[in-house]
Amino acid sequence: ILWHAGHACCVVEWCTMESLGRAAVYPDGWFEIFSGNRLAPQDVPPDQWPHLKTVIAALRDQRERLREVYANLSESDLSAAARHRTQRTVRYMILHGFYDEAAHSGEMWLLRKLQRAADSPAPISEEQQ
Repeated sequence: ILWHAGHACCVVEWCTMESLGRAAVYPDGWFEIFSGNRLAPQDVPPDQWPHLKTVIAALRDQRERLREVYANLSESDLSAAARHRTQRTVRYMILHGFYDEAAHSGEMWLLRKLQRAADSPAPISEEQQ
């Protein structure tokens, strides 16, 4: 869950800010941990993982900051070629970031359901008794 939350934060940030030619904003080391391009979660040393509360706070801050960014984008800004993926538009890259975030949100909900199911034993059926 922690990796999916951090990944959503980094991908939306990268897709948005880099496509606009601006610096992405996330703590040092997060891109390496959460991008999916550098380290696999199992390869991240335990002491390098941020606390889940830190990731949640970063997501909340990001939401407010990016709302302002999006509110100030014009149609020509959105239709322009993304600075880091010139074959794509800024609009495409932002929507791709949202799509990726939505997919990882689904993964987090599924993992939470699985954790809850593992924490509460299933009722025993008559056949199992």
